[in-house]
Amino acid sequence: MIIEELKLRNYPYKSRKGLSETIAKNHFQKRGFEVFRGTMILGKEWSVNYGLYENVKKKYDRLEAILFKKLKMKLYDLRAELKGGIPDFFVYKLKDSFFAEIKLEHEQVKAHQFKCLKLLEEYGFKVRVLRVKSKPYRLKAVVSLEGNMGENLQLQNRLILEKQEKMKIHW
Repeated sequence: MIIEELKLRNYPYKSRKGLSETIAKNHFQKRGFEVFRGTMILGKEWSVNYGLYENVKKKYDRLEAILFKKLKMKLYDLRAELKGGIPDFFVYKLKDSFFAEIKLEHEQVKAHQFKCLKLLEEYGFKVRVLRVKSKPYRLKAVVSLEGNMGENLQLQNRLILEKQEKMKIHW
């Protein structure tokens, strides 16, 4: 699992509801990724809008093709095992795809979310946790999920610290 931090602008937001997801979605789309809601991996059977709107149908069908190409028949096994804690987004660009759980600076990843993240890694997906913070101090860290529901997290020494003397970061 990769943990990344994004900068939260110093701006008086009217509401923080859905703010971290909006910032992360814009971040990915600016980099050329397609962004799907995480719950869409459950398939069109779970969507009430699939038959109503053509754009929704196209998006579900596109995601279905991407997931089936990666997992083949294991896709149905994955859907059967998913109970809850599905990450916020499935992010896709040619040759690169991952699930992203988005958290605002004070929010924590819950135990059932860790369980789902671990399951997705077992099926071969990359998993990222993006923290949207007003003062990011860690740009990227790689964490391995070991043990039961991530209890024994081992942080590898791949922390990239923000040092103004050595690198310029443009937010």
